[in-house]
Order: sequence, then structure tokens, then C-alpha cells
Amino acid sequence: MGHVHRFLQANLNHSARAQDLLVHTMAEWSIDVAVAAEPYFVPADQDSWIGDIDGSVAIIIRQAAALPPLVMVARGSGYVAARVDETVVIGVYFSPNRHLAEFERFLGGLEALVNRLGSRPVILAGDLNAKWVAWGSPRPNSRGRMLSEWAIAAGLCLLNRGSVATCVRWNGESHVDVTIASPSIARRTRGWRVLEGAETLSDHRYVRFELSASSRSASAMVARGEEELPRSTPRSFPRWALKRLNKELLVEAAAVAAWAPVPASPVDVESEADWFRGTMCRTCDAAMPRVGGHAPRGGAYWWSPNIAQLREECVRARRRSARHRRRRLRDDDFAEAADRLHADCRQKQEALRLAIGEAKSQGMQTLLETLDQDPWGRPYKTVRKKLRPWAPPMTERLQPRQLREIVSALFPQGEGTFQPPFMGTPPRHDGGDAPADVPPPKISGAEIRAAVSKMRRKDAAPGPDGIHGRVWDLVFGALGDRLVRLFEACLESGRFPTQWKTGRLVLLRKEGRPADSPAGYRPIVLLDEAGKLLESDTDTHSPGHVRNIASGDEAHGVGVGYKFRSMASNSSTVFHGVADVLRVRNKRDIPSNILMTQHFSGQIVTPGDDVSLQCTATAERPPRFIWERDGVTITSNTDQRYTLGQMMSGVGVVSQVNITRSRVEDGGVYSCTALEGDTKITHSARIDVYGPPYIRSLPPIKVQSGESLKLRCPYYGYPISKLEWEHKGVKLSSTALPQHVRYKRTFTTGKRRRRKRQLFERDENGVLNLPKVVKEENGDTYTCVVYSPSGEMARRSFEIQVVEAPELDELRVGSGLKEGQIVQITCNIVSGDPPIYFSWLKDGKKIPPSLKITERSSELFSVLIIKRVALEHCGKYTCIATNHVGKVNQTTDLYISVAPKWVDEPTNTSLLLGQRGMVYCNANGYPTPQIHWMKRDATLGIWRPVLDLAGGGVISYPNGTLIIEVVSLSDEGLYACNVENGVGEALNKKLWISVNKPVHFESLGANLTTKAGLPVTISCRPLGDSPIRVKWSLDGKPLDFPSSRITISETNTHNGLSSVLNINYVESRDRGYYECRASNPYGVAAYNVRLNILEPPSSPVELQLDHVSGSTAKLSWRDTIIAHVEYYTIQFTNNDFMMWDSAKTVNVTREDGLIRQTVELTELQPFTEYRVRVAAGNQVDLSSYTQPIHFTTQQEAPSSAPMGVQVQQSDSPGELMIRWQSPPRDTHNGPLQGYHVKAVPFISGDSAPNESQTKMIKVIARNGKQETVLGDLLKNVRYGVSVSAFNSAGNGPFSVPVYQTTREGAPEQAPSGVECRGVSSTSLRVSWQQINSRGSSLLGYFVYYSTEDGLWSNTSTPHTELYIQGLLKYTNYSVKVAGFSNYGLGPFSYPIICITLQDVPGPPPLIKVLVSSSTSLLVSWKRPEQPNGEITHYTVHVKPVSSTNAPQSYRVDATHESTLTRESSYSITGLITGRQYEVFVRAHTTAGEGTPSRRVHADLSAKVVAGVSSLGGWVAAGAGSSVLLACTCVGVPAPRTVWYRHHHIITHHPRYTRNHDDSLLINNIDQTLSGNYTCLAKNLYGSDSVSYEVTVLPTPEPPTLRITAHKDSLQLQWDPPRKIAGKAQKISYNLTWKEADGSWQDAWSSRGTTLQGIQEYTLQGLKCGTKYSLRITAANSVGSSQPAYFDASTLGGVPIAPSSTEWFWSNATHIYIQLSGWDDNGCEITRFEVDYREYGSKSWRRVDTGIPPIEQQWNYMSSILNQPNSFVIGDLNAAQWYQIRVSVENSAGVATSIYNYATSTLFGETIGPPSEYFDINMLVIICSSILLIICSITCVYILVKRHNHNNMTEYRNSLTVESKSERSDVPANTPQSVPSDINNRVYSTPVHLTADTKHELYEISPYAQFALGFRTFGHVENQEVPSRIHLPSNSKSRYDTETSFQMRSESEESDCISRTTTLKSAPRKACRIPHHR
Repeated sequence: MGHVHRFLQANLNHSARAQDLLVHTMAEWSIDVAVAAEPYFVPADQDSWIGDIDGSVAIIIRQAAALPPLVMVARGSGYVAARVDETVVIGVYFSPNRHLAEFERFLGGLEALVNRLGSRPVILAGDLNAKWVAWGSPRPNSRGRMLSEWAIAAGLCLLNRGSVATCVRWNGESHVDVTIASPSIARRTRGWRVLEGAETLSDHRYVRFELSASSRSASAMVARGEEELPRSTPRSFPRWALKRLNKELLVEAAAVAAWAPVPASPVDVESEADWFRGTMCRTCDAAMPRVGGHAPRGGAYWWSPNIAQLREECVRARRRSARHRRRRLRDDDFAEAADRLHADCRQKQEALRLAIGEAKSQGMQTLLETLDQDPWGRPYKTVRKKLRPWAPPMTERLQPRQLREIVSALFPQGEGTFQPPFMGTPPRHDGGDAPADVPPPKISGAEIRAAVSKMRRKDAAPGPDGIHGRVWDLVFGALGDRLVRLFEACLESGRFPTQWKTGRLVLLRKEGRPADSPAGYRPIVLLDEAGKLLESDTDTHSPGHVRNIASGDEAHGVGVGYKFRSMASNSSTVFHGVADVLRVRNKRDIPSNILMTQHFSGQIVTPGDDVSLQCTATAERPPRFIWERDGVTITSNTDQRYTLGQMMSGVGVVSQVNITRSRVEDGGVYSCTALEGDTKITHSARIDVYGPPYIRSLPPIKVQSGESLKLRCPYYGYPISKLEWEHKGVKLSSTALPQHVRYKRTFTTGKRRRRKRQLFERDENGVLNLPKVVKEENGDTYTCVVYSPSGEMARRSFEIQVVEAPELDELRVGSGLKEGQIVQITCNIVSGDPPIYFSWLKDGKKIPPSLKITERSSELFSVLIIKRVALEHCGKYTCIATNHVGKVNQTTDLYISVAPKWVDEPTNTSLLLGQRGMVYCNANGYPTPQIHWMKRDATLGIWRPVLDLAGGGVISYPNGTLIIEVVSLSDEGLYACNVENGVGEALNKKLWISVNKPVHFESLGANLTTKAGLPVTISCRPLGDSPIRVKWSLDGKPLDFPSSRITISETNTHNGLSSVLNINYVESRDRGYYECRASNPYGVAAYNVRLNILEPPSSPVELQLDHVSGSTAKLSWRDTIIAHVEYYTIQFTNNDFMMWDSAKTVNVTREDGLIRQTVELTELQPFTEYRVRVAAGNQVDLSSYTQPIHFTTQQEAPSSAPMGVQVQQSDSPGELMIRWQSPPRDTHNGPLQGYHVKAVPFISGDSAPNESQTKMIKVIARNGKQETVLGDLLKNVRYGVSVSAFNSAGNGPFSVPVYQTTREGAPEQAPSGVECRGVSSTSLRVSWQQINSRGSSLLGYFVYYSTEDGLWSNTSTPHTELYIQGLLKYTNYSVKVAGFSNYGLGPFSYPIICITLQDVPGPPPLIKVLVSSSTSLLVSWKRPEQPNGEITHYTVHVKPVSSTNAPQSYRVDATHESTLTRESSYSITGLITGRQYEVFVRAHTTAGEGTPSRRVHADLSAKVVAGVSSLGGWVAAGAGSSVLLACTCVGVPAPRTVWYRHHHIITHHPRYTRNHDDSLLINNIDQTLSGNYTCLAKNLYGSDSVSYEVTVLPTPEPPTLRITAHKDSLQLQWDPPRKIAGKAQKISYNLTWKEADGSWQDAWSSRGTTLQGIQEYTLQGLKCGTKYSLRITAANSVGSSQPAYFDASTLGGVPIAPSSTEWFWSNATHIYIQLSGWDDNGCEITRFEVDYREYGSKSWRRVDTGIPPIEQQWNYMSSILNQPNSFVIGDLNAAQWYQIRVSVENSAGVATSIYNYATSTLFGETIGPPSEYFDINMLVIICSSILLIICSITCVYILVKRHNHNNMTEYRNSLTVESKSERSDVPANTPQSVPSDINNRVYSTPVHLTADTKHELYEISPYAQFALGFRTFGHVENQEVPSRIHLPSNSKSRYDTETSFQMRSESEESDCISRTTTLKSAPRKACRIPHHR
């Protein structure tokens, strides 16, 4: 490696923003190589990234780094190796979730890779998740041991240094990032470190190190005989921005350079060439800026100061969190504070991530917005860079070794390795050895000028000097003569300058060739333009001389240039050039060449098809396209079927032509031409459309006489079999060519001949080649004839017009012209065909109208007329003549002689000493005047050039400006400016340049110190030219002299002035800054003096307490500015009765520059009151003491541990009883608030105590002996218990541990991995995994098992496997396992279901055989009671009783079985009447055939007795369901059936339905319909019956819960359901729960765990102190019960606030609150909020939870503020009462309390209670209450009055109605009317009346439409008539509130349900009794 490379190592955790931050960090820190584990993604399109195959690790190099590109060596899963320069970097990552065996295989793969690399140096970096003590891990693992052993075996060294963790997570730290390297790399590595202060947005930190250069690599190369190739830097060769060239400055700088003296002959070509290079570089620097290399980016494009600020905040938050975690003192609040700091850190990181994402999005949006404004601006350039990104030159990207091999192969070294041919005639010698004496040729300036102009037009890339041909062209006018002189010297001496032989090597990549082979590169060597200029001229005009001098030079050992030797050079020169340059020029220097990347090809299409032609081209700028068909341009107006389009793409500009519905005439040769500037590229191809032949017509073809002509026949149609050309009736064909030598036609055969390269190939048919066209052929026609295979023919003739190009005579301009004369420039045509057009240019541009030049033109000439020629008319005039075939021009120069005239006449000038001076002198004329500056030498009295006298620092520009960079006194004198150009008289002007000295001082100022009352003198001595004026001021104000105490005296000196200020005796008011401001006409300067006056100081002021702790106190005070203070005396004492003489005294020195002085008192007693005072002193005396201030030192943590610690076991497992005594009184250091009890377990097998299982609780202090019970400990574990006391300042030391073992408990874990399988039909095998018996002595396991409806049975075993015997066959069993110890049973495993194996079934329990006809039997049977498996089928056996043969068998599938009664039947036919048969049935399972049923005999006869084949039995049904009882009968004649229930015939009933098949359907069954049902069948020959016992199963009853509350759970228990008919019910339960205002949530949906006959379940994860609602239902196969609701609350409550302010502390500006005084009441506190306001104020202000920085304020509370849950209220007023509201929240609720507390005075004193002043807020509340009471009384009064008025109105209306009723003959139609017939009672629909609407019942609107529903009710028997009947006379009682306005309805059982329109319903008992009105 060539220099120091910076490496960075990171783990990105697959985070996009972490990867963005890494890329920015690399740019910001100039990191060269980075290894990133777990990247977000690995860009596939960037050469600077290489990743492994899984994307888990990547190696990155910075693109701007001086490194070759990455070369991948190998990669696999979790590793990638790449070559960076001469080193192989291996990035690795191995997941922590993979096994150790995989890690071992992974290391084996890395070992094979390292061995394959051999001796090449290796760096291995990454995250292997391996921990070992060698790299700082405190807890090593097996993976770390294996990695350490592997590195040692591989011969690699560890680079990790220090013990800083590389991975920091919330739960801990680890050292998993390692760096391992070869020993050679380890010696060169420095600065390996883990960056703790850098934000990574990952849980891993950055690792950074540097790799220095190898000092042995160069020596090793020399030892091998190789030449070291130094890598070039971006500034190896100078380059200038040619586009920003200022031509005028360039010419002026060249002219100035030409003034330099010319060296005498003979010229030293080496030094002269060096002078030219240096001069040209300085000239270019003056005219255009240099171009640097690819500047490295300082960061990502999205980086901003805001993001930088967010990153700093992340770093600070991470540091705070880390510092807190490293605290040794940890109390109950430690975890909460740690959580808060960690959350703050995560919040800051999330803000940084969001900011980066938004910045990237905004950057993209801004880029897109600029696209519309400037399409070719930044977006276009960005895309171009992506398509062709910047890359270092090829010579910089290749590895040095590979570059050396390529150069050696392309330019072989050594003698005889390469012998090129001679470049010309071999040299001839006269006489043998001596070369011929050939005189050197003369080189003219015109030849060099022409060569320079040609070089400028080539626009070639410059050589190592970076000077472009355009620059040489511009400076040739000034430096051309000297350059010609150098070239002549080269030829004369036969030497070629060495620096012109050095070239820049450019390696161009060959596509398709291997990159590691020299054949894959094409070398180009770029030489200096001056050297190429010399070579081209000498090679053209004097090759013989060059050969001869070359031979002579070689004889002398002189190395000449490439063309100065007849033999081409070998690689020695090029190789040295590579060693010097090794740089490819930047792509921006390459000329813009257009490239056609895609194009269309020839096609043959059918008419009607669509044709699409497309071309793609790319260039530096977007090219434009022109489309042609047979030479005619295609536009949008050609045909509406033609569509042209152009668009940008990733490969360039795409242009296309689309032709819809093609026709025959669309055929022809199509061409697309891409143009960009003066460069173009064309592609052509033929498109043929099927159709008859035809030839397009073309206008006459014009051709220049003497030129060749190619005629293309524009035919179309397809296919074309033959094409011929005719001329003057003669057919021109391929066979007739020898007869017509002037005509050549292309061959149509596929053969090519190299001598016919000028002819077109066959794919361009119809081209006729005319080598030369003469004027005599003007008007000739050529005919093209085409034929199709079918014989169709088309012909077309084309006319040739031969036109001669114009030829111009030389332009004629008069000679000896003078200013003001008339000038004519004539341009005459010598030959050429009209029309001819003339145009004129001046200096290559159009003639501007301001010159007033008149042009007169005719057909054959053009004249320019200048009536009054002037200087501005001088220049080059060009006449251009153009006709149809040619364009020619002639140029002449127009110059007139003009005497010089002043443009800027010089005058006398004054310059300032030490400044930059400029003097102007400018004149014009022709030729351009030469301006020279002269200065009169005062010593010799002669005139000399200024440049000779100046000795440097003086520049004279061609425009006459004289510049003196730094004016000195020697520059003063008499100057002359001389101007001459050889025309007329020269101009000469003398002028005097004077140098003025501005006023100044030798120093800026001074400090003076004196005592009050003494005299003082202040001197001021300004220097400069007179006159000098001086003004004095004091502290910026002018100094006046009211008395003679202050005087000023001034004296002139030889170089300035002296001013002295005298003060006879000083006073304190004279202290300050004195300024002496001096001025003269040429400048102003100031001299400052600070005067300090010593006097007895005054007492310090504003003494205050800034900091107090338990043993220190920090005081501060402010000085008075009256007198200077040197020291202070501080006195303090802790006793109010002690005299100040016996107080302690401290002297401190005053610190300058501080506004407030501070002192820290140490060795104070904690929690003690002190008083202190301060006095100031200096050299004069001591001031009086200040008033003392009082303060009390803060509490400190107790300094001793509690005593008498005793630890005993309790009766409960995992509990310890601890007792202790408080520490000694003098070590409390403040009131004790409580104790911390810590229990550390010592688990067997662990080498150290298990800190993760440490238990710590807080106990409130009490008087006397302390004790507590420590629960939730590990069972049967030895604990070390220690106790510490704490106060508000912190924790004291822990006591010596006392050891005790907890009581053993039941196992805490349920067995896992429980498996069960059937072994036989009566046994199961149950196995499980061994449980961890920590905390208990495991005795064995209980295995519980039960059937679905059975009770749990259990058995025990000491093993993890058990065989359960004696089980039911083919039965599902639920199995669960629990461990047990001496203490009891542990938790059960989750129940699993398993089944015993199948067995042969038992016999069918019941079989019945009936005679169904005279030849058939009907057999029916029931399913076996013990099926012992799945019944597959049944076998019915039948045989005659008298027969000895085997019975006949019939197979019956089990699918025909009845699902309700589990019955099957089968009809046996084909039997013999009169015989007796024996029948029995067997059941079958997959295990085999079961035992037979009982054998039944049946006699077949002609009489078929009635029989019932149904077997009946017990039937169970759920309430509300339907039951179908079958009664299948046989008999002849058909029997009649009757159904009985409890021996009573069942007749018509709504619940019973008789079906046609004699079955009985019972609908909506309930308990009243259960019982015995019998079906009787009877015919003439007998009867038969079947009975069913129907049992109705009810829904289960809702369970009753018993709830036991805990802190975060509720334990539920309930009784099992009662048995039905002696059988246990199969019940499932559904439990849901919710919070008070929450939604219901499901707990589970299966049966609970049964333990000792009790159902139980525990709701976990509940909130502490919260009320919950529970809802449980029971369900069986019938249905679900009604839900049962219960309410319960978890233990705990809202926090309890302290009743006093003992947890508060304050000073003058802050109040401190220690929130540990708030009791959590059993529930952890989750949030604190503190608000405060001034006493009597109305608005509250929230306190920030953050703690102020310790170094800024509250330093005296540092030990307290580090405690969690601490609040500081800052920026308060001194001696002010405040109200503080503290809100404490936990899961049970929020407790808010308000306290009154005051700040102290500035002297630390407390203030009295707040004064009871009048509160304006209370006044507003009182007034508002009084006004509300008055309004309420008024409203009540109005309501009472209105109610009385309504009663009176109602009373009057009732009287009116009664009187009307009495006078009427017919009763009024009112509800109070009595009907004539009491039995015909009518009930109206109820109407709800209010007090205000009762009258509306009788006032029916005549327009209203309504309907009243009525229903009559029959009189119920034995019902008494109501005793009270409302008669008309009882109208006062017509409003019966109990019976009125009710609606009745009758039900099926004559019940009624009362409904009302009011909110309340009448009692149900009133529904049966009708009411009467």
C-alpha cells in the first residue's frame, strides 16, 4: 500500500438508516475500507460494494479513495474476501443462533481460504458472536475458545485492544466484533479502537484502525529486479478548465512572458524546454482555473446541520444511559431511571432515523422538481453519471502488479525483443562509419503557425503538461519566434528535450477480452503538444536529416523522441513515462463522439402490416435524429400514416418511425442519422413490401465537375429479380463492364474482392458508381430498370446536371493605407456555374453594422467599400462564394498605419507605503503600440527600465498598467511612460510617483497600574507623515480637562509626533481604557492604554450559596468595580454561639476574567447548619466582611451498615425472615428513610453468585428493631442476605452477608414433551422430559388420566415413563403429568388426548327374529355394548335347526345402523316354509370377529303374526329438541299400531306426531314428556310391542365462582356440575373478562383443570389494583347456561402521598423533590408529574423530568440528583412561596397532592409562612355563587306561581264539563261515562297524559284521522264484580292513577301481559283482573 489507509468495522443490524449513516461516516472521516456485518442490502450495481452470497456481510471502499477497485477473491455463506491493493480483506459474520458444529465447519472453510492465499497478507474482520478473554469478554464461550485456537493455528494475530464493549444493548454488553490479521499487517496496524462517542443507529459500535505503508514492499521489488510503479495522485499532471478560458488574459500573460530575456546562442534545449513548460503553466494559471481531481465528498448529499445536531443528541443520550448503567449504587429507583434514559435514547435515535429518511425523500423531490426547469441540468447529469459513473483512470484502478505486467507485455524491454520496420529509407553513409553531413533545415514561422492551427482544430487531448492546442494557437503570436528558435536548436544539436519524450499512458479496455490479460487493453501514449509539433514539422520537411542526427545521437547515448529515430522506441521510454504518470485522463477531456448503440435491420413485410423502425444513439449531449427514405427526408407531413417519436432511455436517445398499414410504396432504403454538433453517424437498411415493382421519381441530380457520383435506384416492390442500368440506349450490366471502362456497377454476387472496396455491397442494391463526372456530360440521363420474377417491369430515367464549383481570385486591397482613406476590397469569380452567392466575414465573424461597411455584389463579383477607414476596421476579411455544389473562400488582411494615441494618459500619482499600487498608461494605434516604463535613477542620473530597478514585485502589463505589489520608499521617484509603434511620433509622458506614509504605531497598547493618589504619565508616539493630529479618550468618551490635574503635551519628532498625558494624582474615576487616536491625510491608527488604580477594596456583594453537599459548600459573590481585588478571606463556623475570632479562615486568590468569584469549602459535616462571611483584600488593605449567610449541609448516604443482621427460614417456601438493628447514630448523615434488603442466591454449579436472580426490596425505617419478610425467592437455595440503610441522599454500605437456605417447595415447572401412545387395547405408554428440580427435591411424578366423562385417576412413578394398565378398550383418555416433592404437587402439564388400541367387539346385547313372510325372516339387533373399536360390519348367520351343515352367512355394513337407537336389521329371504331356523349375529372390527349373540329360533309358517322389529331401550334427548321413536312392524295382514305413554293411549296432542311408518315424533320435548313409551302392533294372529324409556337432559346450571385476588392475577374456583341419572356431565366452560370500561375478552374455551373435585383457573397478566368484571357460562351437548357475573379487584391501590414536606429541599432559585417518599401502595408507580405556581397564582407550569447538567448548577446535589424519580424546579424567585402539585400514577389510579413550599433567601435563610392576603379569584367565586342562588330562587318562584294557575284553570274546566253532562240527555262520550251494560266492557288503548295535556283528550280536532283498537274480554267465572263503579256523579275520581291508560291482551292460557306507553309497567297481578271505569 502506498500510504496510510483507514479502516472501519461496523454491524448495521439490517437497518437502512444505519447503512445510510455508515456511508456518510465513511465520506466524513475519509474512511478507505469498511467491513459491514448484517447490511440492509448490498448494491449490485456498484463496484465499491462486494457482499457474500447471503447478504450478511459486505466490504466497501470509498469511491474517492486512492485505491484500485475491489477484486473479489472468494465468497460464501457468511464470508467474503476481496483484494484491496496488495492486501486481502475478509469480512465475516456468523449468527448467534447457529450451532457450534456449524461454527467449526465455518472456521474450517476460512482456514482453507487463508491457506489458499499463501503468503499474501490478510485482514479478517467482522462479527462472529464469539466471546473470549483475549479480546476483553468477561464471560467467554466455546465459540470464542475455538476462534482463538483457530487464529493461533492459522498464524494470525489479534488486533483488538482494550476492554471496551463492541456491542451495547439494553440488557448488557458484549465483545463480539474481532479483527484478526497476518503478522505483517499487525506490525503496520495502529490505533485500533472502539468508538464510544459515535452514533451508529445500531447496537454495535464502530471499530476503527489505520494501516500504514509497507516499507518492505519496495525493497522486495528491487530485490526481484522490478521497478516500482508509484501510484499517481489526482494532481500528478496539471489540467485547466478550457471552457473558462479568458483569451485576453491569456494573450496578455503571454506577451508579458515574452519580455523575458532571450538566452544567447547556442540554446540549451533542455533548459529552454523547461522554461517553456513553466511559462505556459503560469500563463494558463493567469487565464483559466485549474481542474482538480475527483474531489472527495465531505458527506452524503442528504446531510444537514439539523441531522448533525440530532446525531450529537443521540450521542449525549447514549452516554447518559451508559453512565447510569455503570453506577455502583443501585436502589429501587435505579431501574425506572434506566428505563427512562433508555427510552430517551431510543427516541433520539428514532428522530435521527426519521430525519435521514425525510432528508433523502426531500432531496429526491428537489431533484425531480428541477427536471421541469432544466431538462439537461442536474437530473440529466445525474442519470448520465449513473449510466457512466466516474471512476479513477484504468492505470489507477489496476493492481500495481497487474499494471506492471500489462506495461511490460505491451512495451517489452531488453535488446532484441522488438525490431520494428524502418520508417523511411535506411540511412546512407559516405565512406562507412561517419554519417553524411546534412545541413539542418530551416523552419519558418508560417509552417509552425499552420501546424499550430491544424493542431487546434484537432481538439486532441493534451499531454503531461496539460497545455491544449488552442492555448498554443493563442500564445503563438507572442511566443512563436522563441518557439521556432527552440525547434531550430533541436535540429542543430540533434537533441530532443527529455520532458517531451515523457507521455501519459492511457489504457483503453477492449470489449470481450479478458481483464487480466495484456491483450484486453489498447495503449495510447499522450505527448506534449510542443513535442508533437516539432515531430510533425521535422517529419514532413526533413526526414533525412532526422534520421542522420538520430544516428549521431544514438552514438553519443542521447535519448531522442519517438520519431527522431528511424526505429520505433522500445518500452524503456514508455515505461519511465508510466512510472511518472500512470494516469488516464478524465473522461471530460475526451472529445464528444457519437455512438449508435442500437439500430433497425432490413425487413420484408406484407402490405397492411405495421412497421416500426428504431435507432438509439448516445453522446455527451442528447443527439437529434433525421430520418430519410431513398434520400428524401421523412417528416410528420410526409404521410399521416408515418409517426416520428424520440425519447430518453437508459442507453441514450431513442428515435423511432412507425408506419401503420404499410403499402407497397413504403418500401425503400431507410436511414437514420444522429447528429450532435458537427459529428454525425448514419445507419441504413432496406425495407421491402410485397408488391409490383416501381421506381420513384427524383429531381435532376446535381454533381460537381470532376467528382465521383453514386446513383442509387429508388425502386420499391418485392420480390425484385433483376436490376439494370441504361445510358443512351446502351444497357449497363455486370457482363458489359469491360466495354465501358467509365462505368462500374456493384456486383450482386456474394463474393467480395479487396480491390473493389469502393463498390457498395449487395445489400445496397441499385448503386451505379461513376468515378468522375465531366462538364460535357451535363444533361445526360441514366435509366434504371427493375424486373420481378413474374415478368413485371418498371423503369425510370434520372437526369445528371454537372455544375462547376466557383473559384475565386485573390482579394485585392490597396497598400500603404492611412486612417481616413477610402478602401475597397474586391472579390472576383474566376470560374464556376451560377447562381453564385457571396458573403463576407471579418475575423471569422459577420461584419457588425457599427463599422458602416457597404457591400456591392453582382453575378460575378462582390466589393466591400469603407468610406473612412479607421483602426477598428483592421482585421482579416474573408469572401465566401457558394453555389449548388461547392463553397470556396479567400481571406486577406486589412491593416492601416495609425500613430499611437493616448487612451489613458498617466499623471502624477501618490501611493501608500506598504499597499498595492497601480499606475495607468494606455494608448492605441496600429501596429499595436509597445509601452515601456522607465525610471530615473537618482544616483546615476540616467533612465533605466522599471523592471531592472524594481528587483521583483513590479509587473508591467501590455496595456501599460504598472503594478507595484508592495509599495516601498524606494519606489518614489520620476517615471516615464514611452509608447511607440513605428508610425508617427512616439508618445512620452513623465510623472512623479510619491510614496506617502500613513500614521501607525510600533505597538498596539500597554497596561499601567498605580495606587490612588500617585501621579502617572501616559505616552503616545505615532509615526508617519505630517501633519499628525492626536485625540485622547477615556472609555470611548472624549477626554476633557476641567482642572489642572490632567495636562497634555505634544512634541514633533523626526518620524512623527510624541503626545504625553500627565495626571498629577490619580483618583478612582481615572481608571479605564485610554485611547490615543492619531490621524494624518493618509490613514488613522489608535494606541490603547489600560490604567489600573489600586485602592482599598469594598466588600463583596451578592454573596450566595451555589452548591451544597454533605461535606462541601460552594459560595460565590460579585466584586465591586471600585478597587482592584487580589485575594479574599472567608470565615465560617458551625456554631451560632462561637465567636468569629475562633472561626475557620480560608484565603483564596482572585481569578481574573470571572464575573463572580467562587470558593468551595470542604471537610464539612453532613446535615449541619453553618454560617459564613467574606471580605476582599489587595495590596492596600482588607475590606469589611459581608453579612453572614446561613446554610445547612446536605444529607449524605449513611457511612456504616446496619448491625445485628439475623436471617431465619419461614414456614413458606421461598421466604426468609430478616431482622436487624439500625447503624450507629453518628453515621446516619441525615434522617434514615428506610433500608434495602438484598438477597443474593448461591446456586450449586455456579462459580459466582447469580446477580440476575438477586432479590432486593425497600423497607421503611421504624423505631427499634427492624424486620421484614423477603418472599418470591428461589426455593431450597442458599442466599446471602445483607442490609443497607438509606436516606434521601442515597444508600449506605451493605452489611456483611448472612447466609441462610430457603425452605423447599413444590416443583415450579410442569413436565414438558409429554407423549402418549396406545400399547394395547387396555394399556397406554406415557413419557415426558425430566423437569428442573431446582428449589425442590423431586421425588417423582403423578400421572392423571381419565375418560371424557369419567373422574381422574392417578398413579405415581419416579421415572419419566409409565405404562398404564387396565384401561377401557378403544377409549380416549386425557393424560396430564405433574412432579411432586415433599412439599407437594407441582403444576400439571397441558392435558393430551390418546386412545387405546382396538380389540374384537363383544356380542350384540339384544337380537330379535321375526317372520316377515312364509319364506323370509327379519332379524334386528343392537350394537355391542363393548364395541372395542370401530364396527366395520356385521355377519348374520342362519341355518335350519335340524341341519348339521355350517350356517349361511350374510354381511351387513355398519353404515345402515340407526344413529339414535344404534339398531340394525336385515331381511333373510329364500327360506323354506314349515322349517325351524337358528339365527345369531357377530360384530367385526379391524381387530377381528367378535363373540356371537345369543342364538334365536324361528318357525316359518303361512300365518305371519304381527311383530315389531324395533328393539327400543333407553333414549336421551336434550330439552327443546325433537325425538323420533321407531316402530317397524311386520305381519300378514298388516298389523295396527297403538302408542302408549305410561300405559295411557296417546291421542291427538300438539307435541306428538304419528308418521306413516308408525313412528312417533315428539316435538319440543321437556321434562313433562319424559317417561315410558310403548308401541303395540296387533293383527289376526297375534301381537307384539316395543318400549322406550325417554330421558330429557336439561341445560347446565351457571357455576358459582370463588375468587382469590392477587397483585396481578385472579384465582377462580368453582364446583363441578351435579350428576344426572348417576352419570357425570360433560361440561365445557366459557370465561370472559373485562376492565371497568373495557371490552369483553375471552380467557379460554375448554374445560378447566380438575384438582380434587374443584374446578379452578387463574387469570394472569392483570393490572394491579384494578376492578374487573367476570362472566362465566357452562355448556353441554344440550346448550349453554345463563351467564353468571362477578366483580373482583386485584390487590393494591392508588399511590399514597406523604402528609408533610420532609421530602422537599430548596435554595434561593431551586426546589428539589425526592419522590421516593410516595408509597406505591402495592402497585408500581408508572408516572410522575410535577406542576408548580406562585402562591396565589392561577396558572400551573409543568416541570421537565430532566435533571440539569451537574457542571452547570445543582452540583451540591450531585449525589441526590443521580437518584431516579428526582425533580428539580429551577429558575425560581428567592424568598417566594410556591404551590407544588405532585401527580403520581400507577395501574390503580392517580393520586394528586398539593404542597406549599418556599425558596430560601439569597443568604440561605428560610422565610415565614405565606400572608393571608385577599384573593381576587376567591372573590369571583363568591360573587358567582351568590348570583346563582338568586337566579335559582327566582325560577322556583315562577314555577310555583304557574302551577297554581294551572290548578285553577283545571278546576274551572271540570265544573264546566259536569254541568254540561247533567244537562245533556245522552251521556257524554268520555272515558268517565258508564256503559249501559256492565258485561260489555270496553278497554281503550292507554294514553299517557301530563298535567298540561289532560284537556286535549276531550278536544278532538275535526280534521284528525285516527283509529282506536278495542278488544272485549269474557267474564271470568267466580270473579266478583268490582265493588267500585264510576258513575257520572263520581267525576272527581275519573283520574285513577292505578288503572288508567293501560293496554291489555290475552294469551293462550288466558294470561295477559301488561304494556304501557309510560316508562313504568303495572304489576303483573293486575293483568288478570279487568278494571272498570
